[in-house]
Amino acid sequence: DYKMPGMDGLELIAKIKEISPLTVCMLLTGVTDDSVAVQAMNLGHIFRYLTKPCSRESLITSIRDAIAHHLLLKAEHEFQQRLEMIVHGTNSATWDWDISSGSVRIDAMWHKLLGVDPMHDGCIPMAQLAGLVHTTDRRLARNNLVRHLTGRKDHFSCDIRMLKRNNAWRWMRFSGKASSLGATQRPTRMAGIMADINDEQEARRALADQLGFQNDLLDTLPNPIFVKNSNSCFVTCNRAYERAFGTNRGQLAGKTVTDM
Repeated sequence: DYKMPGMDGLELIAKIKEISPLTVCMLLTGVTDDSVAVQAMNLGHIFRYLTKPCSRESLITSIRDAIAHHLLLKAEHEFQQRLEMIVHGTNSATWDWDISSGSVRIDAMWHKLLGVDPMHDGCIPMAQLAGLVHTTDRRLARNNLVRHLTGRKDHFSCDIRMLKRNNAWRWMRFSGKASSLGATQRPTRMAGIMADINDEQEARRALADQLGFQNDLLDTLPNPIFVKNSNSCFVTCNRAYERAFGTNRGQLAGKTVTDM
């Protein structure tokens, strides 16, 4: 109700929402003052505003609707929790870009990964984030983004270097998808994740260096040498093999003896 000793109904509901945000609240009151109804709606904590006298049927219907709304809120909350566990468990951060305003909402993981702090409302200007991208990666990111926003690519994905607070560059993988369209049929919002792939990139670079060293070493040997995988396909060969059989390692890679 609205009129109660100690605090009124709106104050009570505000306290309930602080303790249990998923609780669905209804106000049943005999007060017909429009200011009370306006205040209740503006607070955003009221699911249904009922006035006395209220029929049994209306009350039961409202309670059923409130239960259904609570189950929906609970399901959304549980989904959000699972999503956060998955994202944070993979050392990732989330982003939600309002394309029309140029504002990007980011989560707390951005600070852990890059040292980037959101503003008081959890947002940061897209121009500021773009400034953290390595200059040689900006064109790649922009082209991939344009291809997605113009419908030429189903989703956006790009590996780029981002500047950390300690002025070190770190490889990040951005993935996302435009989720809503405006009246002009142009995307107005886009959301996704930013994953730290720096260790993956370092491992790839180390493997490439190792393979390069092995190939250089093979090329110094005078005898023809080839390398095959478990499927009996050629992986590479040395220069002596190329000279002896009149082929090159690029044409050889991925083929078997019967393919030649």
